[in-house]
Amino acid sequence: FRAILVAFRDRLEKSAATLGSVPADADIGIEVDLTRLGMDLNEDGQIAPDESAAAIMASLSRGGAPDPAAPALTFRFDRADGYWLQGYAEFLMAQADFWLAHDFSNAFDGSFH
Repeated sequence: FRAILVAFRDRLEKSAATLGSVPADADIGIEVDLTRLGMDLNEDGQIAPDESAAAIMASLSRGGAPDPAAPALTFRFDRADGYWLQGYAEFLMAQADFWLAHDFSNAFDGSFH
């Protein structure tokens, strides 16, 4: 578990540094259309219509399929989102550092052996 936590913390640190290297005055942005974003849930190598993020959200919220006549679910992530994500990475790193700073071997040995 400790190795997983260290790897997670290291990736967070790299992500926070990357986000921090973007100039403050940079006009950046990325648009994501959730109707075109999906996950191959059945691992067949294809993203089926019912595996789109929109279909998954529709099934969770309404228990049905997405409305094909609905407009695109497009989100634009900009520099402000980058600041937020950088801060969130720092917050999660602090949590990981807390757990990594403690030796839980006595508690583990007493509980699980």
